Amino acid sequence: MAIDFSREEAQKERNYGPVPAGSRVLVKLHLERTKYPSREDPDIAEAQSGLLQLPCKIEVAEGTYAGCSWFENITLQVGMQKIRLTEGQETAAKRGGSMLKAIIESVRRIDPADTSTRADSQRQINKWTDFDGMVFPARLGINKKGYVGKDGKTYWNNSLARIVACTDKEYNDLMRGGEFITDGPTRGESTGTDIPHGGNGRLPYDDSPPPSERDSIPF
Repeated sequence: MAIDFSREEAQKERNYGPVPAGSRVLVKLHLERTKYPSREDPDIAEAQSGLLQLPCKIEVAEGTYAGCSWFENITLQVGMQKIRLTEGQETAAKRGGSMLKAIIESVRRIDPADTSTRADSQRQINKWTDFDGMVFPARLGINKKGYVGKDGKTYWNNSLARIVACTDKEYNDLMRGGEFITDGPTRGESTGTDIPHGGNGRLPYDDSPPPSERDSIPF
């Protein structure tokens, strides 16, 4: 009996990343099971300091770098934190809250400038697992610090730099699987310590280090 390969997809070159900084691509968020769950909610990770974060795996969903992924802790908004925040932790919480809001707005096509009651009701979720599986376009960055793998080599991770809003002119193209790949850097400035599975624990909107090593939750 003949074994037919005629209907298989044409081969594609696999790009393992990281994606050049500044590129805009479609990504998918996977909520990860954390080894360090909070006592109140097993879907939330709690750092040694008590800071609460959403443990995520971000995967490029379409295009040249489809399948490229990294781990990222997004700090929960100030109102969800249970500890007295330091200045750095408060900054991380404000940025994390802004990022999670922007993800919801992008996925649900809410104009960020819309302050109506209807729009505000659409910005609500019922549980943290509602974020699992959300697909949205984003501009990516590169973490300044890399991690040293078991092979002794230094690797760099991407990070979410900005969520593309539904009002951005490139939004529809990106949602259809388009991409804008830049010639930006794919390496950071310095090496760091070995972080399991490439988890970075960095802040969501820039490449700054976490407020404290006690706030960095390994994956």
